Amino acid sequence: MEPVTLTARQREVLLLLACGMTEAQIADKLHISEHTVHTHHKNINKAMKAHCLIELIGKALYYQCFTLQDWFCALASNSLL
Repeated sequence: MEPVTLTARQREVLLLLACGMTEAQIADKLHISEHTVHTHHKNINKAMKAHCLIELIGKALYYQCFTLQDWFCALASNSLL
């Protein structure tokens, strides 16, 4: 697999998606529109050639877009554990 380059904002959206947040929740948390979150989500899926959230999370870990520690910390800070 070839490396994937994501912007800092895309990595942030990706991590929050991996935490189980909806696009509406992410938009509220990041103070951006839901349409912007949806566009980031679509572009992330395209860049990573992912077809579902599970595949996206697996590829994000493979490409080291975030670590398991980042993921667990984000889950904990969002009170999703």
